[in-house]
Amino acid sequence: CVIKDAYDDVACECILESDENRAVAILPEFNGIVGQVKAKQKAASNVAAAEQRVNNDEALGEFNVVIVGASGTCKTTLARAMMKALDTKGVITGSIEVGCEELMRDAKTSVGKLNDAFQTAQTQKAGLVIDEAYLLFQCSRDHTKFKGAFLANLNKYEGVPLILTGYEKDMRD
Repeated sequence: CVIKDAYDDVACECILESDENRAVAILPEFNGIVGQVKAKQKAASNVAAAEQRVNNDEALGEFNVVIVGASGTCKTTLARAMMKALDTKGVITGSIEVGCEELMRDAKTSVGKLNDAFQTAQTQKAGLVIDEAYLLFQCSRDHTKFKGAFLANLNKYEGVPLILTGYEKDMRD
């Protein structure tokens, strides 16, 4: 799988390290993930950058990570491990995971459920994982309204760490 970085200025030493054990040493939460060395290194770098910002009393800013890859490449597992690491390092206090199939089950309430997920994450100072995020727009009967609500939430809840997972082709569409 591939990770699109949260920050443009990510420059943690582990991203340059080719040894898988380095990323696992930084983030023991990755112990259960086999392979995906580069993805784990990028994840570790993003977590380290977020931790550094918080330790320097800087705003977390936009921590928006997109994890893309084929089926079975540990996208969701990696997202959960990143959130657990952010929690362990004191960047967030827990995480909320929303599956798009669950979110989109009832088209009439999907925008409200999305709004609630962002608001709850902010209130609890938690991170938010939206699994199979491409479904947000593919399943919505009112694509424009839902896209607008999603973008409004991104702006309104900028400080909520967000990780989106999905298939690369579908995430681009």
